[in-house]
Amino acid sequence: MGKIQAGVCVKDLCQCSSALRALSNRYVGFVDDEHFYKCVEKVCGKYAKLGGQTTKDLLLESVADPFKMIFDMGDRGTPPEVWEEADAHRIRDKSLNNSIGEFHQAVLGGVEGWESFSKGHPFGIDLAREDNTMFIELKNKYNTLNGSKKDALRGTLASILRQHPKAKCYWAYILSRDGTSGECEWVYRKSRNPNIRKAWGSMAYGIVTGSPFSLSEMWEALPRAMFDITNKKMPDASISWASEWLKYATGI
Repeated sequence: MGKIQAGVCVKDLCQCSSALRALSNRYVGFVDDEHFYKCVEKVCGKYAKLGGQTTKDLLLESVADPFKMIFDMGDRGTPPEVWEEADAHRIRDKSLNNSIGEFHQAVLGGVEGWESFSKGHPFGIDLAREDNTMFIELKNKYNTLNGSKKDALRGTLASILRQHPKAKCYWAYILSRDGTSGECEWVYRKSRNPNIRKAWGSMAYGIVTGSPFSLSEMWEALPRAMFDITNKKMPDASISWASEWLKYATGI
């Protein structure tokens, strides 16, 4: 094998490595098959667990709100059994939404040179390069952070920069409001710092993997992994339908 030529960028080498893995891997090129499989399996397991719980068990576990119940029944005329089913659906949906956010974090935490942090880690964010040159708080959707949470995140990223002044710190989210993808400085309340940035859409994956196509690659791999885990083949029409919504939310 010939020597690597001087001037070749490490990022370019990582992209080449990812491309080579993509030729041999079943799922994606930026993480190994076992890691991706386990990430998808965890979400599928959550669906199975919640689907196996009765409505009554879910309501008891989450402590159903009887005040909301009485107002809904009085104002809307909602029958008790209909209210219980609707609230159980809300509980399942909230739990599954959390699992999707954790899924993205887990997948990207398996990229070479990166690590994923659990809640309570001193950094207070989700992902970081092992060399401490990049830190990311990752969300599934653009509106996950409200005003006070944005204030807190801004403070967290600024604190990290004081420890690692040459690093880049990101607020990243997958689903954008206007169906675009991008990366730029995060200007917040007239506060500016070129090393505090935001990334959205496909670039939320791209800043980690080095490729703007990684989100598309992951999306195409999902049905294969889900079939391998559940042995349930998703109809092509369903995949196409969901893909149209992906374009609307991410621009890919």
